[in-house]
Amino acid sequence: MVNNKKGNLWLLISLWVACIIMSTVVYVALYDKTHDYFIAIISTVGIAVFACACVWQIFSQLENMVPKSERERIKAEKLAEEARKKQLAEVQSHEVTRPEPQQPQIVVQNTIVNQHEIINEVNTEVVNNVVNDITNNNVNMVEAISVAHAAAQANAEAQAPTDVNVESPTINVTLPEVKVEPPVVNVEVPQPTSAAPFADISDVDTTIGGESYLDTIAAHEQARKKRESDKVNAIMAYLKVAMPPFMPKDQVERLCQEVLEWIKDPEYFPTEGVHVYREFSTLDARHLICNISERLGKNYIGHNRSQFIKALFAETCQQLEEPAIYKNIKERPLEGHIKYDKPDEGSIAFHYELLEQSI
Repeated sequence: MVNNKKGNLWLLISLWVACIIMSTVVYVALYDKTHDYFIAIISTVGIAVFACACVWQIFSQLENMVPKSERERIKAEKLAEEARKKQLAEVQSHEVTRPEPQQPQIVVQNTIVNQHEIINEVNTEVVNNVVNDITNNNVNMVEAISVAHAAAQANAEAQAPTDVNVESPTINVTLPEVKVEPPVVNVEVPQPTSAAPFADISDVDTTIGGESYLDTIAAHEQARKKRESDKVNAIMAYLKVAMPPFMPKDQVERLCQEVLEWIKDPEYFPTEGVHVYREFSTLDARHLICNISERLGKNYIGHNRSQFIKALFAETCQQLEEPAIYKNIKERPLEGHIKYDKPDEGSIAFHYELLEQSI
């Protein structure tokens, strides 16, 4: 189909070119004979328009033409569709006229069965089960009476005479009137037990005295202050043991004071750094402040501790920027004079054996 359209398009272009050439020839011929420019132009335009209209009409017919193979395919599809419809109509008519199968006739044979013995055994078993259930407190009194009444009625129906017609499937049953008295059963009803074991407890004091309440608050506050005091004292003791090998006495005291101010305020930064010996490196400075901040809580885990290291040890860390200190604060934890000391779970104690290895 694509090649056919391309061929038609080239044919259209060729015809238009032919029209242009023909119009040019007509114009030259008319102008040569009449020597009138206006008449030649009008005649040439009319002939050109007519020729173009004819070309377009031819092209439209070519576009709408269906190839012979396509016409044969459409005709074959129509024939197949008609054959399919005809076959479907024949099948439906055959199903409508098909006779319905005859139902087999049911023949009831009069079989001699000792129904009374079977029903009596079933009734005896049902009554025994009901009595056992009542004895074990599995059913209530009303259910027992209902089941016994149903059993007696079934027994009466079994003993009733029946008229059976062999030639007809219809069975006529005549039921005699039976009076059934419900059996009397003694049922022990369990006594309800108390669901609340503490229902009888009395004389419970639910009041809170003013003095005891304030004493409890004071005890909690005193315990909190003691925990904070123990934590600060442990940090100061650690500094007094870890730092003397790396700075003079006055600098150790100043270092302890700056760390104490930082403990009071996480945003505190010293205005002037402390002086240390050359043996104290940037790795030691990072490990030292990291060991302290690990025991102070979440307010001291962040950029504030890297900024505090940069300000406190200004000479040692002058070549480092604060982001680098923050990123590498736990770098090489087992190297340097001051090792990284992670506290044990639930404890703030320092591992002084790490310091002994560095001295």
